Amino acid sequence: AGVDRFVYVSVASAVPSALENFALKGYFRGKSEAERELSLAFPENSTVVRPSFIYGGDSFNVAPPRVPEGYGSFVKSILSTGLIRSIAGVAPGIMKVTLSPPVA
Repeated sequence: AGVDRFVYVSVASAVPSALENFALKGYFRGKSEAERELSLAFPENSTVVRPSFIYGGDSFNVAPPRVPEGYGSFVKSILSTGLIRSIAGVAPGIMKVTLSPPVA
């Protein structure tokens, strides 16, 4: 591919395990297949980033999940507190995803 390093933005493992029975099955399957192919094509020089939600820009989006900058940074500050991180660490499925802080 002519690049020194390949970075792929995938999805946190908690997201498909919480949602794949309800929605976006093809999206999660595609992400998994892309990760596998990336590891084969770039075994020594690839990185996979697996955020739960991404924030930035000026609008909400469902696929891929994205929230605007102002909202995202506010939510991140709340969801990054020790108490919320502790609760998220033991929460099941969709609650774990919901309590995971977004990344910019």
